[in-house]
Amino acid sequence: MKTIYERLSAVRPLAKSYTFKFLFIAFLGIHIPLIGLIVFVLFKPDNINKWSVIGITLLMTLLATGATLYILNGLLQPLRKSKKALFDYRLKRTLPSLPTHFLDEAGQLMQNVQFTLTELNDLLEEKKDLTSLLSHDLRIPLRNVKTFSRLLKTHRDHTSVSEIADMIYQSAEEQSALLENILDILRQDHLFFASSQYNKINPVQLIDETLVSFEQAARQKGITLKKEVAYTGPIEVQPELFSQVLKNLASNAIKFSFEGTEVKFSLYQKKGKTVIDIRDSGMGFEPEVAERLFDRFTKNGRKGTAGEPSTGIGLYLSRKIIKHHNGNLTATSEGAGKGSVFTISLN
Repeated sequence: MKTIYERLSAVRPLAKSYTFKFLFIAFLGIHIPLIGLIVFVLFKPDNINKWSVIGITLLMTLLATGATLYILNGLLQPLRKSKKALFDYRLKRTLPSLPTHFLDEAGQLMQNVQFTLTELNDLLEEKKDLTSLLSHDLRIPLRNVKTFSRLLKTHRDHTSVSEIADMIYQSAEEQSALLENILDILRQDHLFFASSQYNKINPVQLIDETLVSFEQAARQKGITLKKEVAYTGPIEVQPELFSQVLKNLASNAIKFSFEGTEVKFSLYQKKGKTVIDIRDSGMGFEPEVAERLFDRFTKNGRKGTAGEPSTGIGLYLSRKIIKHHNGNLTATSEGAGKGSVFTISLN
């Protein structure tokens, strides 16, 4: 059943203003008894005395006042809902489900409360996962370094020492990669909540900057970087965030590509959307795990074709950034060893 606020919001002249709703009800509350009194005076029976007129006037005024107060109380429902949502979340951590489609000031308040609490809840969940990651995954490479260091004391053979040193280096590399990704999470949380401005920028420029950044890394693995441009119009993005996504996807494409293959960036438009594909001919993955690649701290993280470390955090962050731009990031592959395509789609 629709509430009084919902019914008044369906009236077009009142839909966008909370103040107009109150003024409209107040206007009716004042003028309906006045109109009723005028009609009564004009058409009253001749035998009705003045005290009867006064009594009827008072009765109509009381009824109109009661109805007005009842309706005005109903108009306060959005404020009560917002108050209860904040109270329940603060004390019980219960995430509300406030309506977000109303256009007036009260509707915008409910929308902001809903979105803010949802973002805050997501942030708290991420911090919990981050704490779990710090308490578990960071200990492993540190434990390995300590173990390998003890082994160094007991080995005098040059070959064994060299192998142990390589293990220590590998553990340090894994820990370094993990720390970088954790710092990325902390930086993104700051950027998402900052008042960063969107700018219109040519995506070809961002792609070129990305390709230049990874030219040396690709050359070391014998990988060719290519681009194919079929759209040269602008996109409206936060350049720092969007550039990070392109660089993360380029890094992954090179990391999981085989020597002598190519990584290609394709830029085009499809059904009114700007699309960027990053295609490689590398390790690929089974189609059924595509969505799990974007899970927060996914267990599908793996080493690159040259043993490069990977924590699985980068894709989660990248999709989060693209969704922040009202777009989507997807992954497709025909199977293991058949390469993969990561697709950014912007509205």
